[in-house]
Amino acid sequence: MAVCLSALGILVWLLGSPAPREPATARNVRALASATTVIPVSDPSARDAAGNLFYGETLHRCLQSLATWVPSEPPSNEKDLQLALYEHLREAGFTVGFEQQLGGRNRVDLTLDDTVAIELKFGRLRANERNRVIGQSTVYAARWLGRGPLLVVCVGAPSDKVAEVARSATVWNRQLAEHVGEANQLPAAVLVLTEVGERRV
Repeated sequence: MAVCLSALGILVWLLGSPAPREPATARNVRALASATTVIPVSDPSARDAAGNLFYGETLHRCLQSLATWVPSEPPSNEKDLQLALYEHLREAGFTVGFEQQLGGRNRVDLTLDDTVAIELKFGRLRANERNRVIGQSTVYAARWLGRGPLLVVCVGAPSDKVAEVARSATVWNRQLAEHVGEANQLPAAVLVLTEVGERRV
């Protein structure tokens, strides 16, 4: 299923989406094929490795901000999580877009400095929810052209469920590497973030 959805995303991209104002921010798209897809934000080396894949400081700053964030009240649903993270990232100095439209009825939860897109997933990630986020991330990444990555932030999901989402992201990123040179604007890479908003001792 992940391969089919990735192919769908590539098709959406090839058919055309609105081009952004900024050039692509991936330093080396081919390097995405072998890059680690799951980024535990508590791990500084994982944050640095992910940040170094892209130009600019937005992703570095975003990952650092997410690593230190603990909501004042534990969110009870995805909308609470979205609003709390929106406020946190604004206070951290980002220009934060809220439910930015990506064409048609597609809206990504948050955007940072028109460079990084964030799609949030809260809870256990049951089968239908996993399939939905895999489909969403593929279509959203296909429409987030020439920018930094799409971050799928999983909060409260078991590691084996997150791994299924990550496998789809890995397939997607490898396909991006194969399509280098076919267009001026490539779709976004997809990274899956874990350990966001967790209290650590």
